[in-house]
Amino acid sequence: MADDVLVQIKEAEMKAQDLIEESKAKADDIFDEGKKLADESYQKIVSNAREKAKQIIDDAYKKAKEDRIPVIKTANEEASKIKDIPKDKLDKVVDEIVERIVENGNS
Repeated sequence: MADDVLVQIKEAEMKAQDLIEESKAKADDIFDEGKKLADESYQKIVSNAREKAKQIIDDAYKKAKEDRIPVIKTANEEASKIKDIPKDKLDKVVDEIVERIVENGNS
């Protein structure tokens, strides 16, 4: 009778040990799955941030290309105006500038 009780206790201890090991294995699986989900979320966040940064850069580039058009147009207009100045007028202005430089000692 006492042997039966000891056997039952031993079996209960073994079942408890098996349950503990099974619980530890499940806990490890849950932890690993959580870590995997966290890593996937992190990678998704990083990927989305990179895509957004690329889009911001692309948009800025497009805007810069658009903004340069009126600047180039204005520069071309000003260059044309300068080209249209008669040569004798330009020569007179250049002579005056050179004269001022010579008179002021190149300062």
